[in-house]
Amino acid sequence: MSALFIGELRLLDYGALAIHFRMDGLNILYGCVTAFLWLITTIFSAEYFKGRTRNIKRYWFFNLFTFLTTLGVFFSADFRTTFLFFELMSLSSYALIAHDESPEAMKAADTYLAIAILGGFTIFLGMIILQNQLGTLEFAGIYEAGRVIQDKSQFYLPGILFLAGFGAKAGLFPLHIWLPKAHPIAPAPASALLSGILIKTGIFGVMTISSNLFISDQIWSIILLIPAIITMVLGALLAIFSNDLKHTLACSSVSQMGFIFIGAAMQVMLGEQYKTIANQGILLHMLNHSLIKLLLFTAAGIV
Repeated sequence: MSALFIGELRLLDYGALAIHFRMDGLNILYGCVTAFLWLITTIFSAEYFKGRTRNIKRYWFFNLFTFLTTLGVFFSADFRTTFLFFELMSLSSYALIAHDESPEAMKAADTYLAIAILGGFTIFLGMIILQNQLGTLEFAGIYEAGRVIQDKSQFYLPGILFLAGFGAKAGLFPLHIWLPKAHPIAPAPASALLSGILIKTGIFGVMTISSNLFISDQIWSIILLIPAIITMVLGALLAIFSNDLKHTLACSSVSQMGFIFIGAAMQVMLGEQYKTIANQGILLHMLNHSLIKLLLFTAAGIV
């Protein structure tokens, strides 16, 4: 996904149980963005929670744990590692959404957890099928298989399972329902992280499977494009008719994810020769959205 490549690292290398990390352009970029957003929200959290001691130690613990697991997702080099840290991230971020323990917060957190479990289950099924078809879940191996195998129809089922699982985290229609519920309820610093960083992990998963396995496959680009357009339009409509500031920002994030997924569809449609153009647009929009939503949710928390 990028020409810049620094290196790889294997931990607990027991064959299929290996934790495999990779550092390249995309990973480094969003690793830095993640660290920056966590730094800013941590500084803001100290002021935001001043005078509030209820559950504050739990908040800081799960905040740090979510940071580490999010980095694990972005630096992963195979889908086993991605899945492990993706699920840990979902579980730890549940505590951030449910922080206040009000009925509304618990309902929103339960919806988030249900979607996360459903998404994790579909990703796991996709991994089993893809492992059986290719014999590998490493991104480099998937990329080589995608270049050699011309008929990609056999990969549509695991691809759709990956799209459903990762797309749920990114707020892709029709599994976007958790996002407008969780963002307004969560503390403002957590909302900034949910919108600025955590939903990007879903985009990371979809971009990885698309750019490595389905490049130049026009049918897959249409499979991506249809829910992306619906998500873009629906999110904008929900934002327009919202009367709550944080809910409006959350619905806006849904719409922006639709824009980014359209870029992912264009990446596939343009093929190997021109996908760099689409990649640049996707990364620019992701970075722009992360930084702007950090500012907007922080401002909403101050208000």
